Amino acid sequence: MPRLRHLALLTENPERLAEFYQTVFEMKEVGRSPGAIYLSDGNINLSLITKTNIPDHQRPTGIYHFGFHIEELEAVQGRLRKAGVSDAAPRRPRDGRYAEHRVKDPDGNLIDLAEHDWQV
Repeated sequence: MPRLRHLALLTENPERLAEFYQTVFEMKEVGRSPGAIYLSDGNINLSLITKTNIPDHQRPTGIYHFGFHIEELEAVQGRLRKAGVSDAAPRRPRDGRYAEHRVKDPDGNLIDLAEHDWQV
């Protein structure tokens, strides 16, 4: 069964947000990639993404996308196609990002899909 594994926030200052979530909510840093810091509470991960690090950098700060850990990509792709998603989960670059694939729901919300679980 797919499991919700992470939320991503766009921010002008990921270092400041990381400090906040680590201090206030005792989250732990579990990784970094260019323009992003990854935190975890041991169950759910929080990606803090530099706003200028995305193609649509005019987008407001706040929730950017969420991600699911999935067991079998082919099964999920089949369900996406049945739901009318024509580009069912294209592969993403392997440059330190956790998610291997990204799709959009019917409202255009971005959803990351990963067969390999996040470090928590």
